[in-house]
Amino acid sequence: MTQASAVARRTGIHRRDLLCLLLACLCQTRPAPLSALTKAEARVTEGLVAYVDSTMSILVPSSAGIAISRGERVLFQTYLPGSFQGLPPAPVDETTLWPLASGTKSYGAGLLLNLVHEGLVSLDDPVSRYLPLFLEPGAGPHARTAVTLRHLASHTSGLGHLDPASHGPPDSAVVLTKPGAAFAYSWLGVHFLERALEAATGQDYEQLLQQRLLAPLGLAHTRFVYDVDPALPLMPCMAGDFDDPARHYLRVRPGSRISHGLYATTCDLNRYGQLWANGGTLAGHTLFTPELAAQAFAPHGTRASDSGDYGLLWWVFADEGGYVLSGATHTVTAVVPNVQVAVTVTRNYIGHVPEAFNFYQDKLTLVRFGQRLGALAAD
Repeated sequence: MTQASAVARRTGIHRRDLLCLLLACLCQTRPAPLSALTKAEARVTEGLVAYVDSTMSILVPSSAGIAISRGERVLFQTYLPGSFQGLPPAPVDETTLWPLASGTKSYGAGLLLNLVHEGLVSLDDPVSRYLPLFLEPGAGPHARTAVTLRHLASHTSGLGHLDPASHGPPDSAVVLTKPGAAFAYSWLGVHFLERALEAATGQDYEQLLQQRLLAPLGLAHTRFVYDVDPALPLMPCMAGDFDDPARHYLRVRPGSRISHGLYATTCDLNRYGQLWANGGTLAGHTLFTPELAAQAFAPHGTRASDSGDYGLLWWVFADEGGYVLSGATHTVTAVVPNVQVAVTVTRNYIGHVPEAFNFYQDKLTLVRFGQRLGALAAD
């Protein structure tokens, strides 16, 4: 059975109808009609859907959504329903809210760059300018006084990974490695970044995100979830035979909001990718400049486990010209600025990943799909 046949089997449609389904729904803008796509673009599109479907057979349980845009126009979208352990089938469509997990961090990057653009902060400001704790060197081998906002946003602060809610008060944080020297994922670092942005503006982080990012871009279906509301079309992501069904869903608390906890529709997530693919301007709103976007996309460190480069709250594939927002649910938005393409794949699987699935390669694959579609537009 071919991959395209597998998609047809899963979705209940025939191969000849597949692309029609891709172009049938509404997103932020109306997807182009089938006749507007070249045969080459249609082949790439079909290949992408087949690829995503193949990942769903590995990441079980999982559903998926796909949206692709060029410039500010959505070319197509589709949804591939799956199953979820222990729960009845959830609707999978343009209203579904997908948990972004660590993909939430890349929204923090947009907010940070917007504050820099407005002159409220600088990337190389010492954190001590906003948080008195960092005026003291601390008990670690390196001084907190040297830590900057850039260090916090690039996971090069030297602060440990410890979650203060689980392991003690955050004011006990110590700097374990020289700031700026090496990438080391730090929940504590992004926690302090959230606090620093609040201190710099005098506003709550969620208010900042809503006023400066979500509202200007029209991302009305992007939100934090603090408590599970049955009225919301939330996608579960954690499998298990839980007594409390709410444990299937990711939730957030203050102090963690820059780290995880956003939910978004597939279209909203793709629209956020459009902002970055278009250099910080979308729908007439300039939230930051291409020069600032280049700062976020510049490699600041490398994760040892997979040699993945990291910028400012974005994963960097500089050799491929692509940059990736991603999280533990295996949701990805890959943006390719040189062709103004954003490829979004929403998924809802958190758990053990079989060897057949390599998340680094998955992200690279989606970047390459974006490059291929962009190159076809230029032909």
